[in-house]
Amino acid sequence: MSLNPTLYDALNSVIPGGVRHIRHEGDPGSSRLVRRPGGGYRPDIQIWGESYILNCPYCGDTKGHLTVNYRFGTPDPSTGRDRPLTRVLKCHRRDCLSNPDNCRDFIRRVLGTGSTPLPLLAPAGTRNPARRDPLGPCLPPGDLVPLADLPDTHPAVGYLLLRGFDRQTFRRFDLSFCEQAENRAVTGRIVIPIDFRGVRIGWQARLTHTPAGSHVPKYLTMFGLPKAQILYNFDHARHMPYLVLVEGVTSVWRLGDVAVAALGKDLSEQQARLLAEASGGQRPVVVLLDGGEDQAIWTALHKLQRHRVPAIRVDLPRGLDPADFGRQQLFGLIHEQARAQGLVLPNLGVTG
Repeated sequence: MSLNPTLYDALNSVIPGGVRHIRHEGDPGSSRLVRRPGGGYRPDIQIWGESYILNCPYCGDTKGHLTVNYRFGTPDPSTGRDRPLTRVLKCHRRDCLSNPDNCRDFIRRVLGTGSTPLPLLAPAGTRNPARRDPLGPCLPPGDLVPLADLPDTHPAVGYLLLRGFDRQTFRRFDLSFCEQAENRAVTGRIVIPIDFRGVRIGWQARLTHTPAGSHVPKYLTMFGLPKAQILYNFDHARHMPYLVLVEGVTSVWRLGDVAVAALGKDLSEQQARLLAEASGGQRPVVVLLDGGEDQAIWTALHKLQRHRVPAIRVDLPRGLDPADFGRQQLFGLIHEQARAQGLVLPNLGVTG
């Protein structure tokens, strides 16, 4: 568990791409107060400890060059603890946060205009209790209402109906609407539960509209969800005559039981092993990532080949994902491109 889940959630809510990973999770590091030459004290962090790695929003960074220490936004001991500590972040690409305007903007985004210090889950200098089993059962993020119980006029229901998803999809994937959550960023979102090997281990929460700007993430993911170790919808797809690998949950909804999502464009080694387990070296895996993701597609095919999984590449037009197509149209593309590669897939009797 993070030393500062409030900060973690805030960063995921307002910084494009959210937290890529946590460095030295659970390590409080060490710090001391050092006297300033002109009087007073300043905090001197000797060992940073737990830090959150993000893409810097000020220099077009896509490689995770921004480091934010878990102490960011917590009471500053050098000011009587009534102001937040803010000088504990660094852009290692272009040192963007040394620019006062960028620094003020970042503080405003994460802490808000009031800059009220954030609470710590555990006080500095202590470690949190052992984190829960990442593949064990989780709690829901807040007060949830099943989408199937809401009227067509509800914003969440209307949004999904407009995208071509029906109430059968709501029930099949147990979709809900979050009316209230401790993490306010989850409130008002569609909650997608994630089950793996019969256990509900996590969730994602999606906006009910297209975000107005890149600073608002479409999806929030439960803290600690081991995305690289699981595949969304694996429990159902593993029993199908073949599997279709996609990136996100809505693409799975479009395809149904045959699809699994890597919850991102990059297939991990553990996910490749899961596909090999389901394939048994016999059942093929169709790689159907978003259009234009050539490098990710080739990487996935290479990993599947190493695990002796028969794989088929199916390409979509650049900029489109499987959820942008109708189900029948999508399966038509899959069968057509599979035949072009010398493989005839079983007919699943798909309609709609």
